[in-house]
Amino acid sequence: MYNLGKAFGYAPALDTKLGYVPMTDTDWCVDVNESPLYNQIVSTRDVGIDAVEGSSEPMRRDQHLDGDQLYRQGFIIKHNPANQPKAGSCIFAHLWRAPGKATAGCTAMDSADMDALLQWLDAGKNPVFALLPVAEYHRLRKSWQLPELKN
Repeated sequence: MYNLGKAFGYAPALDTKLGYVPMTDTDWCVDVNESPLYNQIVSTRDVGIDAVEGSSEPMRRDQHLDGDQLYRQGFIIKHNPANQPKAGSCIFAHLWRAPGKATAGCTAMDSADMDALLQWLDAGKNPVFALLPVAEYHRLRKSWQLPELKN
């Protein structure tokens, strides 16, 4: 189980109680193990372009990666809150490329589900992200008051 960070995306504003940070073409999540900025979203306006050298996570993928829309909407999953090198970085819930298409460690969904989730999430209620195998989800569903899974 992981705490959640703020929502992010390409729009100037977003309807969510999770808190929202609009991303610009200067925002990167640093995934370079040797960097003191590891697992942090930073702006090259603040840290300089050299600080993100070698990073593969531009937060405006649409502007850096041929119109990619994966990060048009999403939120941070705080799986490595101490930003320990080699413990994983830049883990998000974001939009998917297609149903069943794998990510590099993130959770992905269609835009309608992301819209509904972002409108429902409320930072004041301390939401958490629970990553469960399907069998465990079914076992805990009633006691945790989880919704039934969609097909």
